[in-house]
Amino acid sequence: MISEDLEIVPLVRVSQIRFGASRAEVRSLAGGASGVGRRSEWARSLMDEFEYRWLRVDYSDEDRVEFVEVIDGRSRVHLNGVQLMPSPVREALQRLDEAGMTYHAVDGGFAIDGTGVELYAPGTTPDSSVEAVSAWPYIETDPEITFFEGAAEPLAEWNVESGAIAGIGIGESRASVRDRLGSGMASTLGPDESMDRYWGEGLIVRYDSAGRSSEVVAVDPALPSLNGIGLLGRTYADVRADLTNASIHYEARAAEIRIPGLKAHVLWKKPAESALAVAVSVRAS
Repeated sequence: MISEDLEIVPLVRVSQIRFGASRAEVRSLAGGASGVGRRSEWARSLMDEFEYRWLRVDYSDEDRVEFVEVIDGRSRVHLNGVQLMPSPVREALQRLDEAGMTYHAVDGGFAIDGTGVELYAPGTTPDSSVEAVSAWPYIETDPEITFFEGAAEPLAEWNVESGAIAGIGIGESRASVRDRLGSGMASTLGPDESMDRYWGEGLIVRYDSAGRSSEVVAVDPALPSLNGIGLLGRTYADVRADLTNASIHYEARAAEIRIPGLKAHVLWKKPAESALAVAVSVRAS
């Protein structure tokens, strides 16, 4: 089991949970997950929740730890001996000052420079508490966000095809995709990845370091379909039944149905037969 005193070793581990450890290793250390879920509609993997410590662990496509979040209430969190939580924000920042550690404001809180650690502190009063502490295995950079204009016509077809949704495919240049879609927002996701989001179309396009699309994701209000089978907003049981009746090969996984022949994935927030699909994606790998 994980101790209630969680010491963060920057870029290495949170308590006994090491970045790069397998999901099986984490569950062995933490005593089994109390729940699993998808952090966002388009998250590729499921996070584990350990309620007895209000701890959440996110994993990479290879099922390796890539992000740890501790929610206030059931653990004491320290960084290099400095208590971050539980604590009023003002006192946590004062302790960092006294330890000679620097930080800067980010959306919803503060990032501690050179550590990959952030404090989530959305409160606006001096006595507001730190509500969560997050840690990454790399130095988290402030996301670069820009908005761009587009004048594309509404998409008429929403077919899911091999490596493409609505004709937007993996391996395309950003310029080529933007020429066919409307206005949106561009942001960085990490050291080698960025994303364009088109709210009007309900599309999210991820790009690799070379500027080529590596994943296309359809979320509400998009209307992706496969051979006439609607996918978003439908239960796991219904989608699986329709694919079976249409003789479409698929792989059933927790909160996900993979269609290998099309490089396609239908995603649910939680693994439940009655849950409704929240995203459909095609990705390079």
